[in-house]
Amino acid sequence: MYKNSGNSIPLLGSEINEESKLFKFIFNFENFIYLGLDFDAKDKQVKIAEKLLSNQIQPWLINISKENKDLGSLTKKEVKALKDNAIFIADMDELLKYRINK
Repeated sequence: MYKNSGNSIPLLGSEINEESKLFKFIFNFENFIYLGLDFDAKDKQVKIAEKLLSNQIQPWLINISKENKDLGSLTKKEVKALKDNAIFIADMDELLKYRINK
């Protein structure tokens, strides 16, 4: 988990099951979500984003650099800066572009 002034939920194992309470909550109450996984989990971040998009949930992808490694090691100010620079993914075409350019 990272130091955030808003709501945040850690993923255990960097996966989210569509049958989980967390996914159902997101599906029922949110139409977008910020998604930030560790630098070495970029492929998993894209897979989760794909799952969210297929359920009409638009993700903002937070880019974690190799130097930062994970959100848990950052200050609130650093996390806010990353969140402010997150990339909005409106559809599968944008996700494909993100995947190619990452």
